[in-house]
Amino acid sequence: MPEFFRQAFQELGTSLENEGIHMLECEPNYCIWFPDHDHIELSRDIPHLKAQMEYHEGPGGFNRFCTFLAESGLQYELCKESVFKQSFPTLRSMFHPALFKGFLHIRPWTSMYSQVAKYFRSEKMRRVWSFESMYLGISPYRALGAFSLLPYIEMTDGIWYPRGGFQRVLHALSEVGRRLGVEYLLDSPVAKIELSDDNAKATGVRLETGEVLRADIIVVNADLVYAYNHLLSPSREAERLRKRSTSCSSISFYWAFNEQIPELRPHNVFLAGRFRESFDRIFDDHDVPEDFSFYVNVPSRVDVTAAPAGRESVMVLVPVGRLVDTLDRDEEEKRWNILVAQTRDIVLDTIEARTGARNLREKLVHEIVNSPLTWREKFNLDRGAILGLSHDFDNILWFRPQMKHFAIKGLYFTGSSTHPGAGVPACLLSGKFVVREIMKDWMEAKTTTKDYRRWQGRPTGGSGAILKLSGGSIPDDTQLTINIDTASSQLDTFTQYQQISTSHRQSFATGHPARIKNQYLDTWTYSQPPPWRDPPKVVIEDREQAIETCAQIEARQELTLYIDGINIF
Repeated sequence: MPEFFRQAFQELGTSLENEGIHMLECEPNYCIWFPDHDHIELSRDIPHLKAQMEYHEGPGGFNRFCTFLAESGLQYELCKESVFKQSFPTLRSMFHPALFKGFLHIRPWTSMYSQVAKYFRSEKMRRVWSFESMYLGISPYRALGAFSLLPYIEMTDGIWYPRGGFQRVLHALSEVGRRLGVEYLLDSPVAKIELSDDNAKATGVRLETGEVLRADIIVVNADLVYAYNHLLSPSREAERLRKRSTSCSSISFYWAFNEQIPELRPHNVFLAGRFRESFDRIFDDHDVPEDFSFYVNVPSRVDVTAAPAGRESVMVLVPVGRLVDTLDRDEEEKRWNILVAQTRDIVLDTIEARTGARNLREKLVHEIVNSPLTWREKFNLDRGAILGLSHDFDNILWFRPQMKHFAIKGLYFTGSSTHPGAGVPACLLSGKFVVREIMKDWMEAKTTTKDYRRWQGRPTGGSGAILKLSGGSIPDDTQLTINIDTASSQLDTFTQYQQISTSHRQSFATGHPARIKNQYLDTWTYSQPPPWRDPPKVVIEDREQAIETCAQIEARQELTLYIDGINIF
């Protein structure tokens, strides 16, 4: 889903290209290896894909695949318009017109596997087009039918790899933040979230060193269940969260080989023979299946910077059950050391048997391993569940934990256990949604205090503009000024708003929280006067930025404007 990454950088006033990030397309998307030594390449090359589908599905197989893709596309468009653009803070918010209209396409009563089985006759193809539910850490036999949008996204958008790995994207985001004034305090583990005396407001965080950092707003991007159970005082909500269904864990190997392995493609999936039983073992028994599926990524196949010339870097992900609470730490460590060793041998043997690769053990020169234990101890993932809470029906949309703490003001959450869920693109959206929630709450609080200190802004590309306020206290007699073209109009902010013309040359103003109800409105509309006498002064000096702001407003029928140094939505 490269558009989510492009959008994230555009909203920060830059782009992937400007930050030196080059996206490389992986072709084919996958090579799927079966236990009987058969395999299929999922290519975006239509003639090649058609030939493979007809081979495995017989006459009409490709036509059924196209029908499946069209149905999955409807589900994706529904989610794109109604799920990926908003959070669901209330039950009522689930009755979004687009979501309600497309409820039948969500298919909460059928599983992803059953949805796929409607279109494919062979068991192999049913597994091929349903295994991607594991991206969300859920069995295809339990995932909602709507999650068949996952193969649609990959077949239409392709699979892309940032040169230098995802660490390159993380580094670029951090550098953009530094340019915008963000300060990062690294290697500083948090021991506790500090609260006010009445436990009604978050006031800061206490580090493991004992140092306390005071803050007006705290956003927790650690594992949500961990945060409730370890960074806050014990509560019923923390107990309830631990009772919710979780995603799986994994045994992940990071290997360096002193020779290339030409038999492997960039993305490889080795499917279990006892497919359904392997998922039952993971999610019901919370254990390692005897016969398991696993994923193998060879980044050096598409990115020459991923390994020295003539060598190979390989990542293996084996989904396994999360940790259980019945073993003590010593027993757990012994058990998982044995399981990791057994899993390593099975993976190497399976790759050699199905692909024809030879002498992998002799070529393996370096290894790093993450097991459920390290996911828990090193990354603070509750019971080692790598994708947070599960994505069954009672863990999505409004049913998923809220981004704002229900009782503690100033405390927010983001990440895979909040809406919209697990995965890097979804977590990017989660960050965007929590910012919206924060600004909404912040403005509601500031309308009675007039305290606008510390807020600064900058242009944000395609999502509007952040308007800059001078630091310190704002004089009461200042006004809003917006320069568009060569004309400048001074308007009483928060008292009126008007039509934005197609030429983008008319000045505009907004009430708080004013909404543009009709972009063709020709008359002034007056809102309730503000609690203070006159608003702060804000100036957009750059003509192109002003035009872009107006264009963004004009593009939406209903829009709330926050002229407060934070953002425009």
